[in-house]
Amino acid sequence: IVFLASCSENPCRCVSPDEPASRDWPVLADSMNLAVLVLDYLTCTFEGGNLAYYEPCDGCDSDSLPFTVDFKPTWDFASILFTYKATGDTLFWAEIIWHGGGQILYPVAFTPADSFCTLSDSMAEPADPERFQFYPTLPPEELITKTDSTWAAVSTLDIVHAFAEGDFKVAYYFYPPAVGAFNPAVAKWIVFLYRGRTVVPSPMM
Repeated sequence: IVFLASCSENPCRCVSPDEPASRDWPVLADSMNLAVLVLDYLTCTFEGGNLAYYEPCDGCDSDSLPFTVDFKPTWDFASILFTYKATGDTLFWAEIIWHGGGQILYPVAFTPADSFCTLSDSMAEPADPERFQFYPTLPPEELITKTDSTWAAVSTLDIVHAFAEGDFKVAYYFYPPAVGAFNPAVAKWIVFLYRGRTVVPSPMM
């Protein structure tokens, strides 16, 4: 009865206590799994997410996320591109344009926030998260403080629980869609959840 009552307050379909969160957000054992979550910069309000799968790359994420980041600055127009080192696939691509006209070009679609469930417990942030920022930049201490708040805002989501059923990594990108004067009202936090191929131990001989 308690579970049913809590579900009635949640606009999305809740995950039952005896079923894993991965039912709605399957994290595949033989893929590179990547979730891209978008949050408002000022309030850390979760706005939506995208889950995608890529060819696995054994060992290429041993020290850091297998991302190549290409930031192209200009006076009136800039762009940011995250690609997958193993295949060259685009992972995230966005414009940064004068007066805040920049948009996220890839992923092309995000599942809205009300399709995700908020669960009762929070997942711990993985060790050594990566943080990306290019223009403008926040002081290191402020960047860490703000990404701590960002993690707190997503750590109860069912998709985070799905990734946390195994070893996973997280990265943050401070995305300002505008060049020129910084406009916090249009800025976003991008959170990357990453899980590579699940390594199955060899049977004992």
